[in-house]
Amino acid sequence: MPPLRRVKVRRPPAPWMQSCVIQELKIKRDTLRAEAHATNTAKSWNALRQVRYRIKSEIGKAKRRFVTKSLLSKRPKEVWRVIHRILNPSHKTIQADPGKLNQFFITTSHRTLGSKSDADAVGNLTRLVQSLQEHTTQGHTFNLQQVTVREVEQEIDRLRNDTSTGVDRIPAKFLKFAKQDIAGPLTHIINTCIRNSYFPETWKTARVSPIPKVNQPSCDSDFRPISILPAMSKVFERLVLNQLFKYIDDQALLCSTISEFERDIQR
Repeated sequence: MPPLRRVKVRRPPAPWMQSCVIQELKIKRDTLRAEAHATNTAKSWNALRQVRYRIKSEIGKAKRRFVTKSLLSKRPKEVWRVIHRILNPSHKTIQADPGKLNQFFITTSHRTLGSKSDADAVGNLTRLVQSLQEHTTQGHTFNLQQVTVREVEQEIDRLRNDTSTGVDRIPAKFLKFAKQDIAGPLTHIINTCIRNSYFPETWKTARVSPIPKVNQPSCDSDFRPISILPAMSKVFERLVLNQLFKYIDDQALLCSTISEFERDIQR
């Protein structure tokens, strides 16, 4: 009987790792690793590195194929079957007190920044904004423009159907169904907000879902707050972002050496 060996179980499981190509490459890698340690030559180590690179590349391809085939299926049951298989979510209900969790989440900024009240944080932010100098580029300043009904309809169409609902409990797909009826009034609301430099308070109110960071949460800090805003607020946000990003591109305000990853984050 072989001796017991301690191994580390990795989770979640990766079904795409069962590819025959990956399994063959792993066997080849193990053989080359033993050869490299035995001979300790540059040729053997280079061969080992090349096989490792191929394994990494094949894993990426296999994972993309798996996601495309499984998670992008039009059958919700198949999608959720895959999600439960990979993520293995816990079926236990959260036993934490909602009131205590809410109090813990809303005081996070106070603990992080060391401020005693919201008024202090707002005052500091206001003073910072007022201290900034007005930036002009070739005589141009950024001003939000009125949006059209067509632009609002396009942003409604771009909403994801699988997103959670905000405090208004209105799913994004319902907005799409009623797009022809609500696009006009929604355009009027958004343009009124732009003229008055105002963002509706209702659209600022988020529904917070506590997501456990560990399998068995024992304290408030073991939960991660996920804030979900109403779908209509996202339409407004995207319309503003489109204008802002167009201005940044037209005026070449971003550094020419900025990476695409950083551009995606700012977008």
